[in-house]
Amino acid sequence: STWGKYSRKRVQFSMESPEAPNKVAESLERHGKTSYYHAIPKLTEEERKLVEQAAVAAGIDNGPKLLKVSTTEMPTKKSYEVPSYDFLNDGPIVKAIIKLENLPFLDEKTNPGVTCEFGTNSFRLVISGTSVEYVLKMDRTRENINPEKSRHYIAKGKVYVVLQKEKEGDWWTLKGV
Repeated sequence: STWGKYSRKRVQFSMESPEAPNKVAESLERHGKTSYYHAIPKLTEEERKLVEQAAVAAGIDNGPKLLKVSTTEMPTKKSYEVPSYDFLNDGPIVKAIIKLENLPFLDEKTNPGVTCEFGTNSFRLVISGTSVEYVLKMDRTRENINPEKSRHYIAKGKVYVVLQKEKEGDWWTLKGV
């Protein structure tokens, strides 16, 4: 048995006994609509069975159900280095030109997905198809570049990477040492 406070006097009760105080019921009975507790009264056995039957009919009995297990794996793209590119030193800019026809496994020769990230002396170009991607990664360029003014674009079956030089000068190679 447990000691508890009930109606401002101490009474002894067993938690298993039907006389155990139910604070929600007591408050609702004592205070009615102004009760602190705003709870739904306990359902009778018959009402509980009706609610369960309605839940089963609605398909929401016993929580979520696994509908299907998928064993298909997402295809992974194969990644290759860009095999070759042309280089053009043109005053304040340098261009790397990649011919799409030289990328043998690329399906989308006319409109592939192209992204390019520029750093102060590096860039990473990714040309993506459905099942393959080609990467041209330059960890260090010959000199520093301006990443905000550098860009890339596609035209006439070629991908152009245009690097804006930080200071003008002749570059005989794209790669730095």
